[in-house]
Amino acid sequence: MKGVRSLFLKIFVWFWVTLVVVGAAIGVSVWYSSRALDARAASVMSTIFSTEPQNLRQALASQSRNISATITAIEEKYPVHAYFFSADDVKFFEAKKVAPEIQKLAVIAFREEGLHAFGTFASQRITDTEGRKYALVIVFAQDTATVKSRLLLFQAPIIMLAAAGIFCFLIARHVTAPLVRLSSAAEAIAEGRLNTRVGLDLQKRHDEIAALARDFDRMAERIETLVTSQQDLLANISHELRSPLARLNVALELLKQEGADKNPEHLQRIALEARRLDTLIGHVLMLSRLDSKVLATPPAAIDLAVITQEVLADAGFEARAMSREVVSGVMDNCDISGHEDLLRSAIENVVRNAVRHTPLHTTVEVSLRREIIANQSRGVLRVRDHGPGVPQSMLEEIFRPFARVPSSDATNASGSGLGLAIAQRAVSAHRGSIRAQNAPDGGLVIEIDLPIA
Repeated sequence: MKGVRSLFLKIFVWFWVTLVVVGAAIGVSVWYSSRALDARAASVMSTIFSTEPQNLRQALASQSRNISATITAIEEKYPVHAYFFSADDVKFFEAKKVAPEIQKLAVIAFREEGLHAFGTFASQRITDTEGRKYALVIVFAQDTATVKSRLLLFQAPIIMLAAAGIFCFLIARHVTAPLVRLSSAAEAIAEGRLNTRVGLDLQKRHDEIAALARDFDRMAERIETLVTSQQDLLANISHELRSPLARLNVALELLKQEGADKNPEHLQRIALEARRLDTLIGHVLMLSRLDSKVLATPPAAIDLAVITQEVLADAGFEARAMSREVVSGVMDNCDISGHEDLLRSAIENVVRNAVRHTPLHTTVEVSLRREIIANQSRGVLRVRDHGPGVPQSMLEEIFRPFARVPSSDATNASGSGLGLAIAQRAVSAHRGSIRAQNAPDGGLVIEIDLPIA
């Protein structure tokens, strides 16, 4: 999921950054054009208010009330709109439908002396020889359209970026949402839910992702078929072997009743093979259950040290009967969450395998320590024997079902070849790991590490 989120963010961020750069370029362009417009307007206003107020005073002094000709001359000479108000006009602004901005500038001019400039608007009070007050308001000729266009240009990048953000989100979501579904489906299959499919709606996209979805579903279907057939085969073999085993035990009991002293060796062999067959079937069933991840009980809190001590007590009793010994080293308390029967089986298989392979009059050393691995507290169980070890090329192979290390003695003949495979599956089901390595001074060391709750 992390990789998918990263892909989503990459697509979204790169689209977003690209549009932000474009929007910033537009904004800078608008800013420069606005400054150029303001500079031009300021130059024109400066020229107008340095010469035209005197012309207006002369028109007023000559008793020529035709001020409109002078105003028209200003508008023809400069790219502006000119407005001229007397003090009485202020009372009738509403009736004359004068724009609010122009009204405001005229009122300011009447109240205060000097030039009042606001961007592309400016006003100044003019007083005639008789002391009457007038207001000249100049608006840059392109101002009305320019102000609106500038407002739109400033708003456009914001609107564009907001729309682009939504668009980029939808595009990124459209691309990565199917990958999220594929990732979830892959995780479900990895957890054992082999009937998981991504669905037909994803396959209707008519693009590469749809092709990937179709291939994924075909792969999942094939895996489910193979695994199901394997599980069915194991279950059928176990079921078929149970019946002859039962008949073998019945025959054994009858033979014992009729005269066990007549064929003691055959009886012992029958009993031995029956035990081996029963062990093999139990291991096959356990392996099948672990492979299918069908666990009968929910996980519970377990003290790994307690389980290990119990296993060592039983294994030590068996080892002494075989002229061997199991020695317990450090045993740290390691509380984990899991299935006690599976972990007990895993530890038993590893310890008994070590007892079987260590030479006579030697020891199997077992320890349990709390260690920090990859910034996580874990319980590490180490089991070491003093046997011949395992060829380097088979250190991983020994955890596969029915794998056997070539040996000149009979140590491998007594095992089913499934003990370490069962241990590996059980440890993996608890989010742990198991590994084997040869000790420098001889013997095999098997380590199991499990996350501590």
